[in-house]
Amino acid sequence: MHYDSIIIGAGPAGLTAASALSRNGKRVLILDKNKRPGVKLLLAGGGKGNMTNRHVAYTDYVGASPLFAKHTLSCITPEMILAELRSAAI
Repeated sequence: MHYDSIIIGAGPAGLTAASALSRNGKRVLILDKNKRPGVKLLLAGGGKGNMTNRHVAYTDYVGASPLFAKHTLSCITPEMILAELRSAAI
């Protein structure tokens, strides 16, 4: 079988990437060590499956470069993440 992309890992990032690729007509294969995709997503947020935090600040990222965290959070808002997840939902 032919695939346009192979994604290793069926966590939130892998599933989001696969969704975006498939919406653009690409054939995607996802490989993961777990039997069910998205198992790690269920662990996020203390088992609540939380994907984002509306009250996050760059100062919350201890050990990360403050400039990188500040720039990233200014480019990608929680609302953008939620909109992408809603559009990817089946």
